[in-house]
Amino acid sequence: MKIILKVLGYGLLTVLVALLVVPFLLPQSGSGTLDHRQSAGPDAVFVEINGLEVHVQHTPYTGTDSNPPLLVLLHGFGANVHSWRDVTTALSAYGNVLAYDRPAFGWTQRSIDHLAVDPYTEQAGHEILTQLIQRYATQTTPVILFGHSAGGGVATSYAINHSDSVNALVLVAPAVQMGGGERPDLGWITAIPQVQRTAIWLFGNFAESGLALLETSWHDLSKLTPQIVELYTRPTEIQGWERALWNFANTPRAAITDAQLSALQMPVLVITGDDDRVVATRSSVELADKFPNATLEVITQSGHLPHEETPVEFLQALARDWPRLHNPLD
Repeated sequence: MKIILKVLGYGLLTVLVALLVVPFLLPQSGSGTLDHRQSAGPDAVFVEINGLEVHVQHTPYTGTDSNPPLLVLLHGFGANVHSWRDVTTALSAYGNVLAYDRPAFGWTQRSIDHLAVDPYTEQAGHEILTQLIQRYATQTTPVILFGHSAGGGVATSYAINHSDSVNALVLVAPAVQMGGGERPDLGWITAIPQVQRTAIWLFGNFAESGLALLETSWHDLSKLTPQIVELYTRPTEIQGWERALWNFANTPRAAITDAQLSALQMPVLVITGDDDRVVATRSSVELADKFPNATLEVITQSGHLPHEETPVEFLQALARDWPRLHNPLD
């Protein structure tokens, strides 16, 4: 019996040492080889906010309104500005269009060790949006936020905290009230260095799992071309993308309550596909009912990415509701 207990003791000790030591042997440099500017290319435009270089795409207004609105496009988790590629030109007929890569995604800067402000917090994300609005709009410019999936959550959260700065919301398959929030009971676990290092290493597999999520997001997989896949996966060539994704995912965000939604008086348009298997269509339908001034559009034969999979129908839905959404400041 003593021998058995001794063997078990050595076994447990070995496991403990492995758990403590092995994570520090895992590679942390990441799979990327380029910095964000090299990956983005020579024509890319960046705006520096609190020391962070934010990748932006601005499409000027093509209409005749003397005070056109600013349409700010916020992509979903794992996406980037190119998610809006098929609707941007058409949207420019409504106003100035500004798309940007949220921190940890697309071609926005990944190296942040030198920054005084953590760009992955909700407050920092709001500050980035505020400064972009101030740069591309005036005090009298109507502002309409377009948010897809997790970007819809950002748009809604920003509108709740900056209701005087937002005139309308267009929420596309929005991930609002989809979990998250503060995690006081788990914070100590994710703060353990071994857990952090293991998670960063595991996030290197996101390119493969992200592709599976992308495929799930489409109703008609034949429309998901290799060119589209390349636009989603190319940012993984950036140095440190795994660490950035972990830092973003591990940052708590405040939960959005029904009371906060019911207090938003601005016009809201909720657009979803009838075959959304990522944010269930039913969830978007229920969300629309929680706003006091919302219109719902369900696009048939479309999945989680109606602005990509069915851009014509997406733009038709917007056109039907535009007179209600476009409410310039007096």
